[in-house]
Amino acid sequence: MHIQDLIKRALSCGFSAEKKAFRVQLADGDINVKVSLSGILEGEFRSTNVLVGKTPVPLPEEPLEKRQVLLIYNNSGRTVYIGGASVSVESGTPLKRDKFFPQLNVSEDVHVYVVADKGENDVRAIEGS
Repeated sequence: MHIQDLIKRALSCGFSAEKKAFRVQLADGDINVKVSLSGILEGEFRSTNVLVGKTPVPLPEEPLEKRQVLLIYNNSGRTVYIGGASVSVESGTPLKRDKFFPQLNVSEDVHVYVVADKGENDVRAIEGS
């Protein structure tokens, strides 16, 4: 199994604060995937999701306090577009379905928005502080 497949499964199953790992469901049981970023992050690690349509929405709605890193995953069946508060389908950076946006090293003061051409599209965020 490729690491990208493990990350996708981890995002869909959720993070266990108790075990400090993502739970990944496999056909023959669950495994826990430990997250280690070589000591860069010292605080909380959180994943959230938003439903994205024609109106730009912040991702996440409330940034993690003291955030240092943001990862975005498009868990929907269509392309979404990343940008600032006025992002549009025409101006945003496209993020195709089942793909990650490049890692963003941003503080909680930086607001990232997502928009789509139609529908309710599931977009996930992972933040670390």
